[in-house]
Amino acid sequence: MPLSDGGPCPSSHHYHAPCPMIPTILFPVLSSADHLVLYEGNFQQIQLSQPFNYFGRSYSQLYLSMDGFLSFDFNNNLFADGYYPYNQLPSANMIAGLWTDIDTYTRGDITFQQATSGPLLQQATTVIKQSFSLTSFSATWVFVGTWQNVEFEPDTEAVTFQVVLISDSDMSYVLLNYGNMPDDPEAWKAGYFTWDNTQQYAISVPSTTNLRTSTNVGKPGRWAFRVDDKNHKFIY
Repeated sequence: MPLSDGGPCPSSHHYHAPCPMIPTILFPVLSSADHLVLYEGNFQQIQLSQPFNYFGRSYSQLYLSMDGFLSFDFNNNLFADGYYPYNQLPSANMIAGLWTDIDTYTRGDITFQQATSGPLLQQATTVIKQSFSLTSFSATWVFVGTWQNVEFEPDTEAVTFQVVLISDSDMSYVLLNYGNMPDDPEAWKAGYFTWDNTQQYAISVPSTTNLRTSTNVGKPGRWAFRVDDKNHKFIY
């Protein structure tokens, strides 16, 4: 199903309010998407249909956290309820769309999708070509994790963002896409990190509300990074 254009939310036991306007910069959530039921900082281990190279290491699984990030390694500290990113670096191989205290008690849906063909893959190819000015790139795999209309703790209003992994079996890319984004009163981080902190990029904006208007690729609400090679960390 496509992301909401402001009408009633798709049928789900999580939804109790109309969906806010969602920009088309986000990848669609198709009917084949897996819907996760996660509470109190829980996570889901996910097997990848194609290995993903993250700064020289190949991963065949990842852990999707309710609290807004993906990790390629299990880390008890990361997944402990109440462990949030104040001033410390995470010391983990992880990608944070928006690492903070997220809840789905009154609304929201967390989904993931993988594709090796079809519209998601076509969109992934187009976005990477545009973002990195490439002419011959052709994605062979895409993973889309979506936190749709979830809420901060304490609750303010609906929050929507995505972490997208894209690969052509050689080069690896990450997209961080932001939709509706109120101000988060708690500590938060967005960007990518490695266990030894030698490769890291934390998006630096004054507030979470700025995530939907900032960019490094000319598309407000989208940040794009190449993450297979330390010499191609990100672009401006």
